[in-house]
Amino acid sequence: MNEASVIEIINISDNSEGFYNRKMMMWKNLYAKHKRGVFDSIKAEKLFDYLTTSISRYYKDEFGTAFSKQDRNAANKALVSEFVEALPEIEKGDIDVKTVMTPQVVRARSGKYYNPVRRRATKKQGIGMFSIVVVGIAAYLIFKK
Repeated sequence: MNEASVIEIINISDNSEGFYNRKMMMWKNLYAKHKRGVFDSIKAEKLFDYLTTSISRYYKDEFGTAFSKQDRNAANKALVSEFVEALPEIEKGDIDVKTVMTPQVVRARSGKYYNPVRRRATKKQGIGMFSIVVVGIAAYLIFKK
């Protein structure tokens, strides 16, 4: 296990917006489990393994080297302990895990309209071709003298 690699994984999870949002969604899920009384740290490590594996793939694409399984497992344990240490602050309301950036919010902020019935993002409706033709005909009739 390389301590620098573990710190690098945790820094990427905190400083990259996409990974941070995924981490906060995981915290939201784990906090709900904690409130119900079914929180299990071993299952939480498995949950964080998805995040650290994605970070390792990203790091490999970016820098040409990946993190070892031992480093990722150590980072999983560190992320679980970070969550457990943050539980009192979450319960007090100092850390808000209820308003994380869900995919729907990201789509809404990116200028796309999310229609939950159709389950896909669509562009906002602009001026259609019919409107342009109607305006053109009206302008022609007004100025044709």
